[in-house]
Amino acid sequence: MPDLCAHFALLARNNLWSNHRLHAACAELSGGEYRKPRRAAFFGSIHGTLNHILLVDHYYLDRLAGRVEEPFDYDSELAPDLPGLTAAQGTADRRLLDFIQSLTEAGLEAPVTLSDYDDQPVQDPVRAVLLHLFLHQVHHRGQVHALLKETPVEPPQLDEFFLTQDLGRRKAELRDLGLA
Repeated sequence: MPDLCAHFALLARNNLWSNHRLHAACAELSGGEYRKPRRAAFFGSIHGTLNHILLVDHYYLDRLAGRVEEPFDYDSELAPDLPGLTAAQGTADRRLLDFIQSLTEAGLEAPVTLSDYDDQPVQDPVRAVLLHLFLHQVHHRGQVHALLKETPVEPPQLDEFFLTQDLGRRKAELRDLGLA
């Protein structure tokens, strides 16, 4: 059984691959479909939801790196268009993977300072922050996936990563991303 650091590295590689696939599907949308207000969108549109994913990534990545700059603006737009968000998400995903690949088992227990809902400092271990970050990603990618069903673009398959039976379908893509 791999150690927990290796497991988190696998999750980070899956995260990078999943975001790549989701952004590629969104790139097939017209600008109007991409930004169209959608009642089911937690953040107003596909763009708003992808922006939210990246905003929260930045929040946690900064805190994992020991950078705490309060207050954090959850309403800012990080890029005005999908190409900008895609580039920034790729950078964030690589940053997360690099962070995890530099971790030791002991480093997983290091405290991370976050803010609670009253902007009071709280601490959680790195391992808990990483788990939350991955769950946040999966949760909101699932929302974008569902929103794509309202468009002419077929949502991409996002769960063919971990099993050997799926490798043949994803081998070239994983190689192109430097994950194979």
